[in-house]
Amino acid sequence: MKTWCSAISAVVLLLALTSATFAHDEFRFIGTVTKIDTARGRVTMKVIENKKEETIEIALTPKTEITRDKKRVARSELKAGLYLVVDALGDDYDSLEAVEIRIVPPPK
Repeated sequence: MKTWCSAISAVVLLLALTSATFAHDEFRFIGTVTKIDTARGRVTMKVIENKKEETIEIALTPKTEITRDKKRVARSELKAGLYLVVDALGDDYDSLEAVEIRIVPPPK
């Protein structure tokens, strides 16, 4: 009985530690594409953060979903000048990976 309790405790502790190391913060960015680097799989865009214009780079993954008007589009649709809403995961601004990219009309 003691062995089972110890084994279960060890598994629970291991799962808790593993899930904590894979946790990422969620980010949402809204802005204009300035550059697409297809070779590296990256999108560079200008966004307003804390009332300041910033340039950020977000990695595209095979799982990144790209849509326009709620319909999936090819990655080749991403071009400089488009206005995007990007939901991304990462630990900070230097390690962002896009989960979902929506191509939307620019604000008026």
